[in-house]
Amino acid sequence: MTSTASADPNVGNLSYGDSGEGVRCAQHDLNYVVAHHNYLSGRGEPPYSRIDEDGDWGRQTDAMVRWFQKVEGLDADGIIGKMTGSYLLSAGDESYNGDMWNGPGYCYWKLPGRFVGS
Repeated sequence: MTSTASADPNVGNLSYGDSGEGVRCAQHDLNYVVAHHNYLSGRGEPPYSRIDEDGDWGRQTDAMVRWFQKVEGLDADGIIGKMTGSYLLSAGDESYNGDMWNGPGYCYWKLPGRFVGS
């Protein structure tokens, strides 16, 4: 079930070479997923145990995004669009993203997508 709330419709896709708060939020969520989600075990080791949360999308961020997409069964195109953004918002750090029960957090407005629930 998908919530009816959606992120800022003006937030565009994020990809290699981008910079800013949306990238920083994605980097934070990727680090959170690696540190906290044991359900990913056995689905492929992440290329890095942690990446810098500097807001600049370089090689390491790109590799982590593609890894996340692959283990989640998404198209590993290295682009954070609505689908990948939704998965990051739902799997990432609730203290940054918020959640579908308590409402949006700061990063909810910086990533494309929306909360998804099972």
